[in-house]
Amino acid sequence: MTLTLSKTKFKKYTSEKRRRMKPGRTLALTLLIGCTLGLIVLTSREKPADIPAPAKTVTSSEHLMNMIKESGVRQTARELDKAHDWSQVRKVITTGQDNTREVVAALLPLADQATNRSLLQTARYNLPRHPVQILSASEYTDATPGGAFRLEGLCNAAGMSHAWQSRTREALSNLHDVRLASRVNDCLNALRQSNHNSF
Repeated sequence: MTLTLSKTKFKKYTSEKRRRMKPGRTLALTLLIGCTLGLIVLTSREKPADIPAPAKTVTSSEHLMNMIKESGVRQTARELDKAHDWSQVRKVITTGQDNTREVVAALLPLADQATNRSLLQTARYNLPRHPVQILSASEYTDATPGGAFRLEGLCNAAGMSHAWQSRTREALSNLHDVRLASRVNDCLNALRQSNHNSF
């Protein structure tokens, strides 16, 4: 005997079946959400494992200052020469570390001419990023014969891009450090003068 259902009876049958299944689905969904929330609460209540504090990393400037204190300036400069490691001083300048001026003041007079030129180029390139540290370093070395951080060399637009020049002017104009006010003005004037002379 075959069962034949009319369309209306079939619709009635399927909608009734869905109604019966709906509470089951709702219950399953509720249980799933409840279990998930329970797990979240349990894991958040667990005491996190003691995470050790990150070790304080010694910056290049701190390392160099320690070397200077322990071995003296001349010995530190000799070690940098021997290991071809003046890149540590370059890193201090590039990253604008706190002891930039002390490191530069101590070591620059003992660097050879090629290293001096390299450090000057590094300082010029990073002047817009770290104007306070680099201009402070120039204060020390202006009095040094042949010092690489003389304002005429540091604030020289020759060979530098227009973007560098505008970033440098903007950084110097926004610098409101009373101790560096005359240095900032001198640097801006040197930039204008060197830019004018390059045309």
